[in-house]
Amino acid sequence: MALLELRHERNWLKHLLAELDRIYKTLRESEQRWSFALEGSGDGVWDWKIGTDETFFSRRWKEMLGYEEHEFPNSCEAWHQIVHPDDLEKTTAGLQAHLDGESDSFHIEYRIRRKNGEWQWVLARGLVMERDQSGKPLRMVGTHTDITERKQNEELIWRQANFDALTGLPNRRMFFDRLSQEIARATRGHQMFAVLFIDLDGFKQVNDLLGHRAGDDLLVEVSRRLSDCIRKSDTLARLGGDEFIVILSALKQRTSVERIADKILKVVSQPFNIGGKQIELSASIGIAIFPLHGLGGDSLISHADTAMYDAKEIGKNCWVIYEPRPTELDPIG
Repeated sequence: MALLELRHERNWLKHLLAELDRIYKTLRESEQRWSFALEGSGDGVWDWKIGTDETFFSRRWKEMLGYEEHEFPNSCEAWHQIVHPDDLEKTTAGLQAHLDGESDSFHIEYRIRRKNGEWQWVLARGLVMERDQSGKPLRMVGTHTDITERKQNEELIWRQANFDALTGLPNRRMFFDRLSQEIARATRGHQMFAVLFIDLDGFKQVNDLLGHRAGDDLLVEVSRRLSDCIRKSDTLARLGGDEFIVILSALKQRTSVERIADKILKVVSQPFNIGGKQIELSASIGIAIFPLHGLGGDSLISHADTAMYDAKEIGKNCWVIYEPRPTELDPIG
């Protein structure tokens, strides 16, 4: 009887092992089909065993970054090392939020360093596949998609919408956005800033005599000189034609505006060499100061524009700070 029971137990164990082998084989085949299907779409696949920190990066995942299969370590730490420093915090925060059950899936765009040192935009998507009885995540799998071209197209569209094609300066749209931000910042901090409206004297004659190509080259050179007159925290924009506008932010005293305006007049009045010909220009500048001459963007620009025309009437090649007209004064005061 003991022998029969032993044989029965042995047969049961053989059957169990055979069944386990079948299950594991089915799982392996299922994972291979899953991985093959995902990689067939062009995405790289990653598989992270969270408890042991063991990570699998598929061949396609590594190829997308320029690595041979044996060249990139299968570890989470190695992945951390190649995520862009500016994106690492938000990426790991998004990952942790999904691990903690705060989001249904992991879905984020970030930059990652290729083998050749270039940065590549990727879309990472992932899902926790296994948790223990207490809800602790055990395994997570996901994909990695190259979205560099889409990001470049988005950047191009954004630049075309917000920057002047000729000079590369912020355009009217970007300027008004910067002005709104500056008003909000100055209001919160009880600060002063200035708007300078700049119009070139004699530019139309250059266009008429030398042609639009020379006029465009001249505007590019003027833009470069004006940019050298202001700080990185300031804004220089081209509104159109030969009109430029500047935001001088966080001013401590009015004399700072006057000093910058004098500097602009000086650099613009220096001769330009365009196409082998020497060209002389000057500028008329109108200045409006926040909050003295207006609390809104429209009023500041309008008053700076009025002061600019006053500068032209005086004789050009000068700056004028806006002064309210008699009709604008408080009749009681």
